[in-house]
Amino acid sequence: MERGIVLFPGDLKRVFSVAEELGFDGIEIRIVHPEEISLSELKDLVNKYKVEVYAISTSGAAIIDELILSSLKKSIRRAAIQRIKKYINFALNFNAVVTIGLIKGWIYSTDKRSQFEDYFTECLEECNKYAAKKGVNLASEPINHLRKICSILF
Repeated sequence: MERGIVLFPGDLKRVFSVAEELGFDGIEIRIVHPEEISLSELKDLVNKYKVEVYAISTSGAAIIDELILSSLKKSIRRAAIQRIKKYINFALNFNAVVTIGLIKGWIYSTDKRSQFEDYFTECLEECNKYAAKKGVNLASEPINHLRKICSILF
């Protein structure tokens, strides 16, 4: 049975080392800006520790840069789509999936729920088309917690 862990920001070498020690086959990494990660260094770690990159988390874009697919602001939605396309291009190097979780966004007002859902659907359709052309799978990550003034858009 294959096992994996989620990689949180930190020392990549240490995380790969620990993953190998624990007998994991692969990990999910959370990155904010894919273009800032050295592909050659990451590939070296994969080869050295025999631990694959199975998934690329998009949550860093949501948490750090506040990029949200269901945002009421078109400029934020467009920036989120562009970032996801960068994640997709990055994932190609590892045959990894791209997880869509927090970047989905939040519903702040129940009277605008359908608008949030429409924006999210429109953005996800564009991302799915791009991912399909590249041969990368997107995975919807269920978010099971609520915020005080909003609920997570599933």
